[in-house]
Amino acid sequence: MTFEDDKRPQVGTGFFSGNLGQQNGNGKKNASTQQQLEVALAVLLVELASSDEGFAQKEYMVITMALHRVFGTPRDRAQRQINEAVTILKNLRSTSEYALRLREQLNSDELKLVARCIDDVMDADGVQDGFELYHRRRFRELLGIQPDELDKGGAKDDEGDLF
Repeated sequence: MTFEDDKRPQVGTGFFSGNLGQQNGNGKKNASTQQQLEVALAVLLVELASSDEGFAQKEYMVITMALHRVFGTPRDRAQRQINEAVTILKNLRSTSEYALRLREQLNSDELKLVARCIDDVMDADGVQDGFELYHRRRFRELLGIQPDELDKGGAKDDEGDLF
């Protein structure tokens, strides 16, 4: 099954389905919380992708895939979340609040997957500049991820690199 063919329900179907954020009485995650977390991750990844003054199409696709990997976000909603993140970043001085929101809502394994997605965005354009390295270090600190906690950015045995 390809990403385009994925017709799964839109909420709570990601890698950590059912474990993210707040849940209502029947064990399902609150859709509003889900979308807030999607936007928070999109803000971090778009800031990283834009740090070198260029937001390449490949980086855009990696961010779309990251939202799908972490939250099960369908492509159309991921694109909306990315567009919202771009708008937020135009008027924002710091993304710290978004990183802290993720830190509060996600467990350790989920945060390690976020770290892997950060690495994937950095790898997407084939260039790692000083700004990207700074953002990765800063985001990991804000997310509470220690470098020694990560095995190649938090990749699991069954998860390959995108690049």
